[in-house]
Amino acid sequence: MKSYTLAPRLPRRAPLTGGVLVVMGVILALMARALNWPSFIVVFGLVAAAFGVGVLLLTWNALSRYAVHVEISDSGYRILGPSLDKQGDWDDVSKVALTPDGSHMVIKHGSVRRNHLIAPRGGQDPQMLALIADVSDRLSRHAA
Repeated sequence: MKSYTLAPRLPRRAPLTGGVLVVMGVILALMARALNWPSFIVVFGLVAAAFGVGVLLLTWNALSRYAVHVEISDSGYRILGPSLDKQGDWDDVSKVALTPDGSHMVIKHGSVRRNHLIAPRGGQDPQMLALIADVSDRLSRHAA
């Protein structure tokens, strides 16, 4: 069994903002303490640092929570994600369609049932490229 993870893109501003808040908050709190500034400035620096840590934790949580995991075996596949658990057998697959850029795969089971896989990082994501190759290989083996 092979496993693939289609994770969302890393947001650019959130980790930067969180990191800046942590560093600036700690520096402000330490400077206020060393220079005997009023205590509300120390508290303000610590609150800013805590808010920055919160932003970093929320960013990490969003990245880990919204990843989609695809497990491929000889008999079928399973798609696991946020409030998502879909599976199918290769014998039941009638068609697999792919967008031209490779970012969206549709696995069709007959005329009604469809399972969609969307690569948040686009069709050039190495995990999506490996998944496409593996699905293609499994389908060609089951067709023969």
